[in-house]
Amino acid sequence: MTQKYYAEQVLPKHIETIKRLEERHQHRYMLQKNNDESHGTRSLQNPYRRLKINANLELLLHPTQSPDLNPIESIWEIVKERLRGGTWHTLKEFKEAILREWRHVSQKEVRRRIREMPWRCRKLCINNGDRIRSNLW
Repeated sequence: MTQKYYAEQVLPKHIETIKRLEERHQHRYMLQKNNDESHGTRSLQNPYRRLKINANLELLLHPTQSPDLNPIESIWEIVKERLRGGTWHTLKEFKEAILREWRHVSQKEVRRRIREMPWRCRKLCINNGDRIRSNLW
């Protein structure tokens, strides 16, 4: 993903949603993101970075590569496992299979992975940032 695509197509939708939620619930929400360069995190002069600043977003930063601390990575593992061994004849069929499996990931599966986060944080501190493995991800 390029900075331009992120700033023009992705970020404005997130900003709009966050602002709508904040107004509706009278509560401050955070935008969780990593420090991927496409998100405009490198340069203070980057105009896309200004978009976040002007929106007055509260940001929850993660390292660029933090799969052990990002539950979405474990959800992708569920999807990949369910697709393993499949055969598709077209890119369209493959995309449809991915979306189908994504929709079948249950809220229970998501919550189980989120509940593991405190343990994962403690483990990561103990093992100096080495890869974490559990029966979930």
